[in-house]
Parts: sequence; structure tokens; C-alpha cells
Amino acid sequence: MTDKPFTIEEFKFDNKDSGFSCNGNFYSAKSLYKQVEKEKCKKDKFYLKQFVPFDRWGNQDHYSTAKTIKRIKSCDKSIPIILSPEGYIVDGNHRIVKAILDNDEYIWYYKLKKYPKPTE
Repeated sequence: MTDKPFTIEEFKFDNKDSGFSCNGNFYSAKSLYKQVEKEKCKKDKFYLKQFVPFDRWGNQDHYSTAKTIKRIKSCDKSIPIILSPEGYIVDGNHRIVKAILDNDEYIWYYKLKKYPKPTE
């Protein structure tokens, strides 16, 4: 895993559903990464041994499961995940699963100081 600088331009926002929902608001992955840049968040290591797993994707049919597996296999672990101000994962669940499967010790993360404006 590299410690190369990351910029918003490098991230491919090819999935319009990528993002985080909270209290009836949706925050797109793009808006979350723009907030990281705006806040100049410091990148840090998220140690996978301290990760508390939860049922992220719920009850899926076979096609949805296959789509999730495809996204896990193709995701780029060099892109840091994003944690909410409260410490919840708001972007990067597929990268965490890939890091666990690859037996990585950690994955890079940014922690937001505040949420961006909700995505329209």
C-alpha cells in the first residue's frame, strides 16, 4: 500500500449510488471527498483489527451479491476511506473488505470534521 498523495480528480465516481445516507440526507462520495479537501483532513491508518464488522449490505439477492463482489474485486485500496465526524465509515466499505481479504494490516482513512451539504 502506498502513501502517495490523493486528489479528488483521481477518484472515479462511476457509481451514482456511491455515498452515505444519514437522517434522511444523502451525501455522495464525490461531495464527501470534496469535504476532505476543503477541511484539509490528515490521512491516517485505520487498523483492520480494531474494525467492528456489521451487516453492511443486508439481505441481497444473487445478482446484487455478484455486483457487490465485482465492486470489491475492482476497488482501489490506495484511495483512503472516509469516516464521519462520529467515526462511522461513510465511504470505503468495499475497500475495507478487499483489505481484509488481502490480509492487510490497515487501510488509509480521512476523518471529516463536519458533514458537507447533503447532495440534491
